[in-house]
Amino acid sequence: MKTASASVMAMIISVAVLMVMILLCMMLFYIHKKNSAKIFLLGMLGYFIPQVVIRYPLLSYMPMEMFSGMDGYTLIGLLSLSAALLETIGRYVVLRFLSKREQDKAVGIIAGLGHGICEAIFLLGIMYLHNLFIIYLAQQGTDSTQIRLVTSAIEQTPMHMFYFVLLERSLYIVVQVGLSVCIMQGILKKKRRTLIVIFLLHAALDAAVTLCSYHGVSALYLDILIFVAAGSSAVYVWKVRYPKQEDKTDTVEKEETKEV
Repeated sequence: MKTASASVMAMIISVAVLMVMILLCMMLFYIHKKNSAKIFLLGMLGYFIPQVVIRYPLLSYMPMEMFSGMDGYTLIGLLSLSAALLETIGRYVVLRFLSKREQDKAVGIIAGLGHGICEAIFLLGIMYLHNLFIIYLAQQGTDSTQIRLVTSAIEQTPMHMFYFVLLERSLYIVVQVGLSVCIMQGILKKKRRTLIVIFLLHAALDAAVTLCSYHGVSALYLDILIFVAAGSSAVYVWKVRYPKQEDKTDTVEKEETKEV
């Protein structure tokens, strides 16, 4: 069974780019900030636990009858709200409690990168690796319904779509950094409404992207939408100002006194 080599190469390049992102992040963090690897891994947990450990299994165990009676807009709304809620909680727990002794802009950026890259690993990396393994089995002569379906879908997918998906995931990483930095800003300034704002923004973006796909909007326009969100996040991260070091120390000490 022959599969388009260009599509296979596109998936290999996408996985390689993802691996390079991870290595570059770890190297840069090691050079510029102490305990950065720990913060990066905590940021990954902020996605992994809410989504992979909690949300994905819950959705898989729910009977299909629960969703079959819903119209597409209701289903998209529920999925977007649930994803945004759990990820916002996970992000807050990482930045507020697990990184309590280190709360500044750099921590928000590093945790956000961990969150976004973990999302890319599960939504892009693992899927592409699975597809490449299926293609390998097909080339070895293994035949099954699943292998035929996967290889057929890959052959029918234009090569540029794989790069569009890679671009989309890369832009989403920037968005995740912006969300994490904003939550850290809210923690330091004791503005709990920031959580509500982040939750609504996250849900709105997820719903908008899913609705575009639902209505068959071109991948180019979809990436433009995400590019606008990523650009806004990057500008916010660049311009946001955090409290001075002594103010942050006083904030942490006051919080610890209240908890005691």
